[in-house]
Amino acid sequence: MIVKSPAKLIVTGEHSVLYNQTAVTCAIEKYLYCSTNMHKSQLHHNDALVKTCIKKFFNYYNIPFADVPFKICSTIPTKSGLGTSAALIVSILHYLHRLFRISIFEKDFLNLAQEIENFQHGKSSGIDIKTVFYGNICSFHNSDVPLKLKPKEGILSEILMIHTGRSKFSTRDVVLYVKEKFKNDTPLWNDFSQIGKSIKNAIESGDHSNLAFLLSQNQLLLQKIGIVSEKVTNFIQDLTNIDIYAKVCGAGTIGCKDNNCGFLGIFHKIADDSYHGLVKIAEKYHYFIEKVKIDEYGSKIDED
Repeated sequence: MIVKSPAKLIVTGEHSVLYNQTAVTCAIEKYLYCSTNMHKSQLHHNDALVKTCIKKFFNYYNIPFADVPFKICSTIPTKSGLGTSAALIVSILHYLHRLFRISIFEKDFLNLAQEIENFQHGKSSGIDIKTVFYGNICSFHNSDVPLKLKPKEGILSEILMIHTGRSKFSTRDVVLYVKEKFKNDTPLWNDFSQIGKSIKNAIESGDHSNLAFLLSQNQLLLQKIGIVSEKVTNFIQDLTNIDIYAKVCGAGTIGCKDNNCGFLGIFHKIADDSYHGLVKIAEKYHYFIEKVKIDEYGSKIDED
């Protein structure tokens, strides 16, 4: 048995989703696998999270604890805002449900997964877990169940990711930093809200030019809350000068204390000549560019 769970990118809504604003996410074709290992358990790099998944599963279903042999492998970079923890949690829970022949009821499954994610990151919005579980492009706004978007005119048919390096700070640290400084700044979160709703509409209507503009405005708001380093801000500005708009796609970092912000996303179409310019600028900053596509199916179980 193999469980395969995708990574995720946040198109819009990082941080603001915690303040009940619109978020749009997408699952991408990078995967974490949980598979049968008849010899011994091979724990993921984050042993505490694996152990928490197992313990909470047995407690939730009131099952006597038993040794569960499985192994984990992954093509998702860790600590880069791609939802490694969510993919790990969903994969292990899927594996355990099938192993112990327990039917999956989505609401219960997702509640348990989010409870475990709270252990990892503090208070979680749940969007990482749900994106990994459902796959595709998801919109969230005050709802337990995401709305799956249907983009038009080829929007998000190909996404560019740029790795700026791992943040020195955990998602929990960055979330708390933003909370301490901006929790009660209602006008700021209203700005995020308007941008999020407009990005959702641009995706559904196939408005490429407006999407690019809105993503650039979203990035400016992320810079305003201090989760983008000076180096990454300069890189994004260099791209803007050639009409390419990148944005941070995760919690980011505490910008005054770190150079790295995890992954950036470029979600709009880029002409060939502009792409050559992107490559040159990325080389200048020693950043790596990668093309990814949307995962349409979410977490899946394959029997071997």
